[in-house]
Amino acid sequence: MLQEIKIYGASLSKGETDNGIKYDFAKIYIMAPLDTSKGTKLGSAGIELRCKSECFETVKNQAFPLTCNIEMGMEAAGKGEFKQIVVSVKLVSADLKKGEKFL
Repeated sequence: MLQEIKIYGASLSKGETDNGIKYDFAKIYIMAPLDTSKGTKLGSAGIELRCKSECFETVKNQAFPLTCNIEMGMEAAGKGEFKQIVVSVKLVSADLKKGEKFL
């Protein structure tokens, strides 16, 4: 199922640890509304979503923020547990032209 979201940033982590374990993942940064039902929180918070490194490749040459459709999936986390990750990002529109600044 695709979800339309606004992406405010992205990062890529790729390499190898000192003991030879390879890693290759990315993160996208979005805003999510806070739970205001108890009256103790207002507005939104910036959160990071882990994603496949291919997602970074999709957005790396764009001007942020971006409106995108994302697809979520599951990834093994070890010990019989799973975590939810972004498996694909499809660009809908860029809010700024390349070179413009977002405040």
